Amino acid sequence: MSDLGQTVSRVLGEQEHMDGKITFEFDILSELLDTFTLQNVFKFLHILNSRLEKADALSHYYFDPSAGYEGSANVIEQMFDLRIRANEETFVSEPSTQS
Repeated sequence: MSDLGQTVSRVLGEQEHMDGKITFEFDILSELLDTFTLQNVFKFLHILNSRLEKADALSHYYFDPSAGYEGSANVIEQMFDLRIRANEETFVSEPSTQS
């Protein structure tokens, strides 16, 4: 994960001084949870989110808690401001369940 974090930070560093808004899509959260401990993934996300906030980037994380990650979802979703769920043919926004 450290190599991934360094790569993301380097790319953000190159892009954050350019015109426009940085958008960041992260769709390997499930793979990280399969490979690393929940504690390490949580720490990684905390550092990554701090770096994205510093770059004033808009970030989108794809995570399907129904795919066997229900327990992890309770911990992971604390890292995010908003959840968007597919509800039949529409998307529904919900506040995060942060404490």
